[in-house]
Amino acid sequence: MSIRRLMVLGDFRLADERGRALLIASRKARAVISLVALAGPGGLQRERVAGMLWGGVDDARARQSLRQTLSDLRRDAGPVLAASADRLMLDRELCSVDAAEFTLLAQDGRLQALEQASALYMGPLLDGMSAGDGGFDEWLVIERQRLAAVHHQVLARLAAFHSQAGDTAASIRVAEQMLALDPADEAAWQDLISAHFAAGQPLHALRAFERCRETLLRELDASPGPRTIELAERARFAVAASGTSARAQAALAASEPAQGGQRGAASAPAIVVMDFEASAGASAVRAGTLSRGLTARLARLSGIAVVAGRYLFAGVDPAGADGRRIIRERRVACLVTGALDAVTDGGERLSVQLVAGDGGRLLWSHQLGSSAAGPSASDDDLLAMVVSLLERQFAATQFDIPDIDDGWHSVRAAMAALFARGWSEEAVQDAVRRYRAAIQANPDLALAHAQKSLVLALASKMGLVDGEPALREAREAAERAIALAPADSDVLGYAGCAIADLGDPRRGEPLLERAVEENPDNPQAWAALGACRLGLARIEEGLQSLERGLRVGPSDYRRAVWLTLRSRGLLHLGRLDEAVDAARAGARSDAHFYPAWIALAAAHYRAGRRSEATRALAEALRIRPALRIEEAHPWVGPRMAARLLEAWPLQTGPALDSE
Repeated sequence: MSIRRLMVLGDFRLADERGRALLIASRKARAVISLVALAGPGGLQRERVAGMLWGGVDDARARQSLRQTLSDLRRDAGPVLAASADRLMLDRELCSVDAAEFTLLAQDGRLQALEQASALYMGPLLDGMSAGDGGFDEWLVIERQRLAAVHHQVLARLAAFHSQAGDTAASIRVAEQMLALDPADEAAWQDLISAHFAAGQPLHALRAFERCRETLLRELDASPGPRTIELAERARFAVAASGTSARAQAALAASEPAQGGQRGAASAPAIVVMDFEASAGASAVRAGTLSRGLTARLARLSGIAVVAGRYLFAGVDPAGADGRRIIRERRVACLVTGALDAVTDGGERLSVQLVAGDGGRLLWSHQLGSSAAGPSASDDDLLAMVVSLLERQFAATQFDIPDIDDGWHSVRAAMAALFARGWSEEAVQDAVRRYRAAIQANPDLALAHAQKSLVLALASKMGLVDGEPALREAREAAERAIALAPADSDVLGYAGCAIADLGDPRRGEPLLERAVEENPDNPQAWAALGACRLGLARIEEGLQSLERGLRVGPSDYRRAVWLTLRSRGLLHLGRLDEAVDAARAGARSDAHFYPAWIALAAAHYRAGRRSEATRALAEALRIRPALRIEEAHPWVGPRMAARLLEAWPLQTGPALDSE
């Protein structure tokens, strides 16, 4: 019998008996097998699995979705699950699981077993995975924390074994492993300093102390404790007694590998989210939940570094001298503050402010409550609205760090400037120029390639750029972006949309599906997926995806585009009044976006209101006097665009002839 191997510690991987990876295309299928595998020999009830992964739909649809997912899993992985009428279990004879072996080895307690357990732990449980459903994601957080705690215990016991045995090399290795998991673990720093000292390496011990001091200051705004300082003093005395020169100490420091993230991470502007306050009568628990939820959601945005204020300013007044020093050293661009207030009707109102890091200037403020988010809006809806509003403000503010140019400033400015000025030949040229500058500064900046590809692809469809060179540059940029960041939701959203707009929607669709799997809160990816499905003539599916994007990004600066595409889908289904409403909403959303007026003209024309169609076209022409009929094709289709010639304002005459 062939044996499968399921690995969930770190990235998900299912391998056959030869170690070859089996591709499980569906994220839900990966979630199902992971849930059942970690449940133990008894497995899980079908209803519980369906509820955890499809909690937002009725029971019948959830059961049908589970049946389809099990069918997909059987096709891709074989009969790894043993199913009964009401339960799902992993066939333990057919498939082994690294997490189960890890747990048993950790319980063993002997040195060899602990070493094997440590080797099995390749990273957090299902690292980077989310099914986009609250039940599964909540389970995943709890299980990740549980297994991470077990791993920490394994490493702590290994450290004790090696210390007692005097194996300094192994002690150093284990301490570094513990610090990779938690850089602010001062006990692990003490173990590392002690191990270097015991190995006769006082200079390395001092270097470890310096790393410890820098890390604690950065992560916790704290200083090393007395025990850590005592260990460092012992190492410093040993260095002085040996007569080692300051020059040798400097050479050692220079030879150490630099600590930190990828290129450009240090220069990304830091956005600090402070804990929200709660007034009398408002829920302090909900205020804390909202601020933590906002921090997590903002962290998904590309090009910014999000920091929780309660860690950055622990015990420090942000407005005081120490707070200003932290803001300066950490390059804090702005702080997000908020307050939850009780209102007279028994509800609560959230006030959010954006404050400049340098001087505390109020950059923006907004209030959201039941009237803004809808009477039955959940906290998820409220946070989606706040993220959408803040993303727009981040783009408009164009945070910059003048002494470092790694391309991020150009990326942040390009798309926002394009939407602020309106789609025209000049605006597109300026945006593309900015993207090229970003790529020249950092050739590996995937988001710059992805956004450039979409701007060129869409501008080509709108007639704002001409020629095969622009299309070729768009294709190359999309492929380069995907190669650089194949799992980044933002990159996949832009590049997948570009590929669909360049005439290959069947390839674009799975890229966009992966984008929304990676981040279910990505409004651009949802809207692009909707547009792609409209292009594949799956109108109902396309509208559902577009509406999801509009719901997730209720104040997104790209909203006018999505509403205009929604109007086209509704027009195709003959839902003319709704098509008119969507086009009008698009026109209100962005005063510069003339395609919304074209869509409005098409809806009026189909409804027999030719004079209204003419007025809408006149407004499109006012915004873009050089408008040609071909530019209406992406928004209403070639056939409808041709019919609109009958309603074109007479005074523009020959300038509107189709070329």
